Amino acid sequence: MILLRFLKSGLRDRALFPTDRSCLHLKLHGYYYDEFVILCLIRLYRETSGEKFAHGLPRFNDSIMNQEKYNLCMTDDLHSRHMRPRNLIVIGVNYHSYVYAREFVRSWSALPQVSHILIADSFSSSQERDRIRGLSVHEKTIIVELDNHGYGSALNAALRIASKIDLVEDSLVLLGNVDVMPISIELDPIQEGQIPQIDVLEGGRNRNPFLTVFQKKMLFMYKLAAKRKSPFLLAMAVYLNRFLSLFPGETWAVHGSFIALPGTLINKFDSTFSPDVFLYCEELFFAEKVETLGYRFQQYRIAVEHIGSVSTGPAIKRDKLKLFKNWCDSMNKYSEM
Repeated sequence: MILLRFLKSGLRDRALFPTDRSCLHLKLHGYYYDEFVILCLIRLYRETSGEKFAHGLPRFNDSIMNQEKYNLCMTDDLHSRHMRPRNLIVIGVNYHSYVYAREFVRSWSALPQVSHILIADSFSSSQERDRIRGLSVHEKTIIVELDNHGYGSALNAALRIASKIDLVEDSLVLLGNVDVMPISIELDPIQEGQIPQIDVLEGGRNRNPFLTVFQKKMLFMYKLAAKRKSPFLLAMAVYLNRFLSLFPGETWAVHGSFIALPGTLINKFDSTFSPDVFLYCEELFFAEKVETLGYRFQQYRIAVEHIGSVSTGPAIKRDKLKLFKNWCDSMNKYSEM
């Protein structure tokens, strides 16, 4: 209404802006814009003598937005400059964890912000598959049935399905394990070139950032440990990394148990995770993609709880050496990038 008072007062050659910038944010097709679009609207008002401003609010449609004479063609760029998601699409990868998958569906479907839940079920047994299929009775839930080719392959497959959901570009996509439950959700605006960094809590400790830009410099120690298959070198790298985590810095990688991705960018992250990696290092593949595309991480007001080791816990007890070899293979594959 502040804008309308400016427009109707005949201030066609200049715009007066109040100190409180938030007063000038307008919602247009699900996005919030500020001064630049307001100037465009003032121009539109001037060129149409105000005929598009009936009842005090602009009534836009596709034909108006596409007419070049209104000089509003840059609105596509503004979509990414300042985008506020309308809803959440939540993806959970399941492997032999039905109890947690059931709780995942129950807890996330209870949130009004969630429009779709995708369960990417990596096959473990016929009994497990039948139980997972039973979760589709929830209205928001889609079951994606997969062979067990690993965590990264399951994430890639689920992202491809999610990219076909209507209005995905109006959504924030959350993807990761089924042992991740919501704590608090705020759908804030996302700035251009930013990837949301959410809080992932394990035992009360936030696991993000997973690696800072400075910690990235220490990756050579992990690569050396994987190349030589040395648990001793890996332990040294882990302890050094924990020490460096005490020093704040810009985020380079976020924790792979649960990742946030704007729906506007979902097609750019197609096949981000290596299909040749069964488990581990997903954080590094995602971070490399973010860096390659020139994006950075933005602190975001979503907090989740990660229980941890739901699928790998029993395997660790059975065969630690096998999982270490799996990690080495994953790190070596990452090193080849």
